[in-house]
Amino acid sequence: MHNLSPSLLAAIGILTLACDQATRDGKPPPPRTNIITGSTGSTWYTMGSGLAEKANLSFDGHPITAVPGAGGVSNPVRVSMTGMDLGISYGPFLQEAYRGEPPFREAYPQLRLVAKLIVNTLHLFANPKLNLETAADIKTLDGSVRMGSGLPGSGELFCLRAVLSVLGADLEEWQVDGPVLRLAATSQRFNDWKDGRLEVAMTFVNDPSPPLTELMFTRPGRFLPMPEELLPVLRQRWGFVEILVPAGTYPNQEYEVRTVGLPSILFTVKDVDEEIVYAATKALYENQAYMRKVHPGFEHWEPADLPTDVEVPFHAGAIQYYQEQGLMDIDPQNLEEN
Repeated sequence: MHNLSPSLLAAIGILTLACDQATRDGKPPPPRTNIITGSTGSTWYTMGSGLAEKANLSFDGHPITAVPGAGGVSNPVRVSMTGMDLGISYGPFLQEAYRGEPPFREAYPQLRLVAKLIVNTLHLFANPKLNLETAADIKTLDGSVRMGSGLPGSGELFCLRAVLSVLGADLEEWQVDGPVLRLAATSQRFNDWKDGRLEVAMTFVNDPSPPLTELMFTRPGRFLPMPEELLPVLRQRWGFVEILVPAGTYPNQEYEVRTVGLPSILFTVKDVDEEIVYAATKALYENQAYMRKVHPGFEHWEPADLPTDVEVPFHAGAIQYYQEQGLMDIDPQNLEEN
């Protein structure tokens, strides 16, 4: 009989354990599932990692992993293509992807909602020397001004396009005679502001944002409020919510700022394992003390505030949890189509 090396014995032990797990209760282990988030170090990545850690407590092994994603527009496409993952995006992007409306080239009817997360706030700030009063003033900017927004597919660029649309301007047409628009990731955009390469910038973050706090210490800017007449249109067209940023939230911000925001939404696709989605939903709802440590934005998270304003069905695993908790009545519009 041949002697087996310690490493081979260890490998056999791991395979045996895996087989035991696969046959426990006659059920295979849950499939490996990713939560597609934002870039490494982003709030979305942090939230996804926290959710994965708590959801994995429902299983033997760790089937759920948070991985970086490219953003709110890219994530619905990526999750739809893999057919086995969850992701984070915004309601307008999910709705447009579900319908197949621009910027999406085709419909993704397999998309399903899971839960509403915390709200991202639109911050538009400018060099005080420009004497801009409100967000509506960006329509008048000319080619002598350099403005920073997010990369294509980002929440920042979506917000810029939405605000300009309500002001009666098309983004591409506005750029012809408007400011020099620099599109960059958040970190690069913040560096450009610090170094004086931008006179106007926007960011879409969860308040309070430590990077934005540091930015305003380094080079203060004037936060531009959203004109009140724009708010109803932004709400009706894309589901924006009104946000009041209290005075003193950021350095040199001695006044309340009225702006808008969008909730981040956890989503998936129809055929993802119901146990996985149920566990992710339960992890969010039953670990709020932990999630507040993940990000202070969860201090304002409301458990009964489901994303019912997004015209995408809920996943069956999420529906099961909500009905058990009395958060969702049996409504044919919300039920998973089998």
